[in-house]
Amino acid sequence: MTDRELLKRSILFETLSDNDIDFILTKTEEKIYPVNTVLFQKGSMALHFFIVKSGKVILVQTDEDQKKREIAHFSTGDSFSECEFVTSSLHMVEAIASKNCTCLEFPALAHTMESLTLERPQTISRLYLRYLYILSERLRSIHSLISENTPWVKYLQEQVYTDKLTGLYNKMYLDEKIPGLLSPPVTLIIIKPDRFKELNDIFGHKAGDIVMARLGDLYLEEIKKLQKGWAIRLRSNETALLLQKSNKEEALSMANTLSRAIKDISPVIRRATPEKSSGDKVENTYKLSASIAIGLYENKQIDWHRIFSATYQLMKKTWSEGGNEIRMLQPDKDGSQV
Repeated sequence: MTDRELLKRSILFETLSDNDIDFILTKTEEKIYPVNTVLFQKGSMALHFFIVKSGKVILVQTDEDQKKREIAHFSTGDSFSECEFVTSSLHMVEAIASKNCTCLEFPALAHTMESLTLERPQTISRLYLRYLYILSERLRSIHSLISENTPWVKYLQEQVYTDKLTGLYNKMYLDEKIPGLLSPPVTLIIIKPDRFKELNDIFGHKAGDIVMARLGDLYLEEIKKLQKGWAIRLRSNETALLLQKSNKEEALSMANTLSRAIKDISPVIRRATPEKSSGDKVENTYKLSASIAIGLYENKQIDWHRIFSATYQLMKKTWSEGGNEIRMLQPDKDGSQV
């Protein structure tokens, strides 16, 4: 394969005219690299891009433990380092001749892109436009790969947006995804177990984790039954359920169901305390209950964040006043809720 054919085959040059290729050819030099020669080092400025005429070149990345790992290889007809060259970037890896090789390098050492632009501005402009086209095509390809329906993207989203202990969505999902998914009317149910610190103090944090995992199972089961909405762990032991296309009555029914089910989760947890002088043991008893607040997001004219904040504050008020109760956010005079 001639040098001209190699240049024409390069993705950066393949659409250029014959006259442009002739000019590029005069500004290209051939260099021979014996095996194990370093073509460029990591951190060096990309002054050229390369087309392999014969032999083989590998790109090597050095890990944190200083071990070198091959990440790509190039043989006859392949080109590399175009992006770094066009953008005047630093090389992020090292290039090594893994076999005796010959490369075409553009531009030759005696030239720079600035000098070539002054000499043939139209040719170099077409070269830059070609690069922009290649970049846009690659971005489109990446965009198609990261469709939310792609299995590996679903897996990554699951890792990012799922609370590991409970299996519920996390606060990040609530903040980043939920606002764009809401379709009113939506009911919001915020739940906080009562006396949870007492549970942890008496039985240890592991017991608290077990209870939270069971609550997660309960909420996911109820959401699955309805086939609409989301269950979210907000922070610590606070959770929320959002029910799409639901009303006040459905929310109250769900809240009552959850309240009863929460009381059935290990309804009595016992732990023996130190023996009395009589030799008998006494038992601490902890009964699970919850403070529950309900808010209604009835239409998009209402501020969702205001509804969420008001419902959260109502839950906290219910909890601070003893809990074990369900309260509904009441409408304001203008029809919104406070």
